[in-house]
Amino acid sequence: ESLTTKMLATRARLSTRDIEAGTLTSEQRRSLMLAGQELGQQGLYFVEGFNAITPQAIEAKIQHIRAMRGRFDFLVVDYLQLLDPNRSNSSRYDATTDNSRDLTRMAHKYQIPILLISQLSREHVKRPNRDYILSDLRGSGAVEQDATSVMFLMPVDWDNEANPERRLVIAKDRSGPKGIQIPLLFIGEQSRFESMGVRY
Repeated sequence: ESLTTKMLATRARLSTRDIEAGTLTSEQRRSLMLAGQELGQQGLYFVEGFNAITPQAIEAKIQHIRAMRGRFDFLVVDYLQLLDPNRSNSSRYDATTDNSRDLTRMAHKYQIPILLISQLSREHVKRPNRDYILSDLRGSGAVEQDATSVMFLMPVDWDNEANPERRLVIAKDRSGPKGIQIPLLFIGEQSRFESMGVRY
Protein backbone atom coordinates (compact mmCIF):
# COMPACT_ATOMS: atom_id res chain seq x y z
CA GLU A 1 0.00 0.00 0.00
CA SER A 2 2.81 2.41 0.86
CA LEU A 3 4.59 1.61 -2.42
CA THR A 4 1.39 2.19 -4.37
CA THR A 5 0.89 5.55 -2.67
CA LYS A 6 4.44 6.59 -3.55
CA MET A 7 3.97 5.55 -7.17
CA LEU A 8 0.73 7.51 -7.40
CA ALA A 9 2.38 10.56 -5.82
CA THR A 10 5.26 10.33 -8.27
CA ARG A 11 2.97 9.95 -11.26
CA ALA A 12 0.55 12.70 -10.24
CA ARG A 13 3.26 14.93 -8.74
CA LEU A 14 1.41 15.19 -5.47
CA SER A 15 2.52 15.05 -1.86
CA THR A 16 2.28 11.58 -0.29
CA ARG A 17 1.33 13.32 2.95
CA ASP A 18 -1.66 15.02 1.30
CA ILE A 19 -2.75 11.77 -0.35
CA GLU A 20 -2.65 9.85 2.92
CA ALA A 21 -4.36 12.67 4.85
CA GLY A 22 -7.10 13.05 2.23
CA THR A 23 -6.55 16.80 1.92
CA LEU A 24 -6.41 17.01 -1.88
CA THR A 25 -8.20 19.69 -3.88
CA SER A 26 -10.68 18.70 -6.60
CA GLU A 27 -8.03 19.24 -9.27
CA GLN A 28 -5.51 17.17 -7.32
CA ARG A 29 -8.04 14.36 -6.92
CA ARG A 30 -8.56 14.32 -10.68
CA SER A 31 -4.79 14.10 -11.16
CA LEU A 32 -4.65 11.24 -8.68
CA MET A 33 -7.46 9.35 -10.44
CA LEU A 34 -5.74 9.80 -13.81
CA ALA A 35 -2.46 8.56 -12.34
CA GLY A 36 -4.25 5.51 -10.94
CA GLN A 37 -5.78 4.73 -14.33
CA GLU A 38 -2.41 5.06 -16.07
CA LEU A 39 -0.67 2.80 -13.55
CA GLY A 40 -3.51 0.28 -13.79
CA GLN A 41 -2.92 -0.01 -17.54
CA GLN A 42 0.77 -0.78 -17.17
CA GLY A 43 0.37 -4.36 -15.94
CA LEU A 44 2.50 -4.00 -12.81
CA TYR A 45 2.81 -6.95 -10.43
CA PHE A 46 4.18 -6.84 -6.89
CA VAL A 47 5.51 -9.86 -5.02
CA GLU A 48 6.07 -9.09 -1.35
CA GLY A 49 5.33 -10.30 2.13
CA PHE A 50 6.09 -13.94 1.43
CA ASN A 51 7.98 -15.93 4.06
CA ALA A 52 10.55 -16.97 1.47
CA ILE A 53 11.21 -15.29 -1.86
CA THR A 54 13.81 -17.24 -3.80
CA PRO A 55 15.07 -16.83 -7.37
CA GLN A 56 13.14 -20.01 -8.12
CA ALA A 57 9.92 -18.39 -6.85
CA ILE A 58 10.61 -15.26 -8.91
CA GLU A 59 11.16 -17.34 -12.04
CA ALA A 60 7.90 -19.19 -11.43
CA LYS A 61 6.12 -15.83 -11.21
CA ILE A 62 7.74 -14.69 -14.48
CA GLN A 63 6.57 -17.86 -16.21
CA HIS A 64 3.05 -17.45 -14.80
CA ILE A 65 2.75 -13.84 -15.99
CA ARG A 66 4.17 -14.70 -19.43
CA ALA A 67 1.64 -17.52 -19.78
CA MET A 68 -1.19 -15.23 -18.65
CA ARG A 69 -0.29 -12.04 -20.55
CA GLY A 70 2.05 -13.27 -23.27
CA ARG A 71 4.93 -11.06 -22.14
CA PHE A 72 7.09 -10.01 -19.22
CA ASP A 73 9.13 -6.87 -19.81
CA PHE A 74 11.02 -5.78 -16.71
CA LEU A 75 11.92 -7.04 -13.23
CA VAL A 76 12.83 -4.99 -10.16
CA VAL A 77 14.26 -6.75 -7.09
CA ASP A 78 14.35 -4.71 -3.87
CA TYR A 79 16.72 -5.90 -2.59
CA LEU A 80 19.22 -8.69 -3.32
CA GLN A 81 20.17 -9.46 0.29
CA LEU A 82 16.50 -10.04 1.22
CA LEU A 83 16.20 -12.97 -1.19
CA ASP A 84 16.33 -16.42 0.30
CA PRO A 85 18.65 -18.95 -1.37
CA ASN A 86 17.39 -21.86 -3.44
CA ARG A 87 19.65 -24.08 -1.31
CA SER A 88 18.75 -24.17 2.38
CA ASN A 89 22.29 -24.88 3.60
CA SER A 90 23.93 -21.88 1.94
CA SER A 91 26.05 -19.37 3.82
CA ARG A 92 25.05 -15.74 3.38
CA TYR A 93 28.02 -15.18 1.05
CA ASP A 94 27.16 -18.23 -1.06
CA ALA A 95 23.48 -17.29 -1.08
CA THR A 96 24.21 -13.79 -2.38
CA THR A 97 26.56 -15.22 -5.02
CA ASP A 98 24.04 -17.84 -6.15
CA ASN A 99 21.12 -15.40 -6.17
CA SER A 100 23.06 -12.85 -8.20
CA ARG A 101 23.96 -15.47 -10.79
CA ASP A 102 20.44 -16.92 -10.89
CA LEU A 103 19.04 -13.46 -11.64
CA THR A 104 21.67 -12.91 -14.34
CA ARG A 105 20.68 -16.23 -15.90
CA MET A 106 17.01 -15.17 -15.86
CA ALA A 107 17.83 -11.88 -17.59
CA HIS A 108 19.47 -13.79 -20.44
CA LYS A 109 16.88 -16.58 -20.56
CA TYR A 110 13.85 -14.29 -20.75
CA GLN A 111 15.62 -11.39 -22.49
CA ILE A 112 14.53 -8.87 -19.88
CA PRO A 113 16.33 -6.07 -18.05
CA ILE A 114 16.57 -6.55 -14.28
CA LEU A 115 17.02 -3.64 -11.90
CA LEU A 116 18.64 -5.21 -8.86
CA ILE A 117 18.94 -3.09 -5.72
CA SER A 118 21.72 -4.07 -3.34
CA GLN A 119 22.83 -3.14 0.14
CA LEU A 120 26.20 -1.46 0.54
CA SER A 121 28.80 -1.92 3.22
CA ARG A 122 29.70 0.86 5.65
CA GLU A 123 33.36 0.87 4.64
CA HIS A 124 32.90 4.06 2.66
CA VAL A 125 32.54 6.15 5.85
CA LYS A 126 36.13 5.28 6.78
CA ARG A 127 37.53 6.86 3.61
CA PRO A 128 38.33 10.56 3.22
CA ASN A 129 36.21 10.54 0.08
CA ARG A 130 33.02 8.83 1.21
CA ASP A 131 31.74 8.13 -2.30
CA TYR A 132 30.77 4.51 -2.94
CA ILE A 133 33.02 2.24 -4.99
CA LEU A 134 32.35 -1.20 -6.48
CA SER A 135 33.91 -3.08 -3.58
CA ASP A 136 31.25 -1.54 -1.29
CA LEU A 137 28.61 -3.83 -2.81
CA ARG A 138 27.66 -6.00 0.11
CA GLY A 139 27.78 -9.76 0.44
CA SER A 140 29.66 -11.07 -2.57
CA GLY A 141 32.00 -10.04 -5.36
CA ALA A 142 29.58 -11.77 -7.74
CA VAL A 143 27.28 -8.72 -7.65
CA GLU A 144 30.00 -6.54 -9.17
CA GLN A 145 31.05 -9.26 -11.60
CA ASP A 146 27.59 -10.26 -12.83
CA ALA A 147 26.12 -6.79 -13.33
CA THR A 148 26.07 -5.24 -16.78
CA SER A 149 25.92 -1.79 -15.18
CA VAL A 150 26.34 -0.55 -11.62
CA MET A 151 24.93 2.81 -10.52
CA PHE A 152 25.32 4.49 -7.15
CA LEU A 153 22.90 7.11 -5.84
CA MET A 154 24.82 9.52 -3.61
CA PRO A 155 24.42 12.95 -2.03
CA VAL A 156 26.26 15.92 -3.46
CA ASP A 157 27.34 16.89 0.05
CA TRP A 158 27.80 14.04 2.52
CA ASP A 159 27.75 16.50 5.43
CA ASN A 160 24.48 18.19 4.53
CA GLU A 161 21.55 15.76 4.57
CA ALA A 162 19.08 18.60 4.01
CA ASN A 163 20.52 19.31 0.55
CA PRO A 164 18.10 17.71 -1.96
CA GLU A 165 20.75 17.47 -4.70
CA ARG A 166 21.89 13.94 -5.52
CA ARG A 167 24.26 12.26 -7.98
CA LEU A 168 23.64 9.08 -9.95
CA VAL A 169 27.15 7.79 -10.65
CA ILE A 170 27.77 5.17 -13.35
CA ALA A 171 30.46 3.04 -11.69
CA LYS A 172 30.35 0.24 -14.27
CA ASP A 173 28.93 -0.06 -17.77
CA ARG A 174 29.96 -2.85 -20.11
CA SER A 175 28.60 -1.03 -23.15
CA GLY A 176 29.61 2.54 -22.35
CA PRO A 177 31.83 4.89 -20.39
CA LYS A 178 31.98 4.76 -16.62
CA GLY A 179 32.37 7.62 -14.18
CA ILE A 180 29.51 9.66 -15.64
CA GLN A 181 27.63 11.62 -13.00
CA ILE A 182 23.99 12.54 -13.53
CA PRO A 183 22.83 15.39 -11.27
CA LEU A 184 19.41 14.79 -9.74
CA LEU A 185 17.09 16.77 -7.52
CA PHE A 186 15.22 14.71 -4.92
CA ILE A 187 11.64 15.87 -4.35
CA GLY A 188 10.93 13.95 -1.18
CA GLU A 189 7.25 14.75 -0.70
CA GLN A 190 6.53 13.34 -4.17
CA SER A 191 8.99 10.42 -3.88
CA ARG A 192 10.71 11.26 -7.14
CA PHE A 193 13.91 12.56 -8.68
CA GLU A 194 14.27 15.17 -11.42
CA SER A 195 17.21 15.16 -13.80
CA MET A 196 19.38 18.27 -13.76
CA GLY A 197 21.40 17.29 -16.84
CA VAL A 198 24.47 15.08 -17.33
CA ARG A 199 27.82 15.88 -15.78
CA TYR A 200 30.94 14.09 -17.03
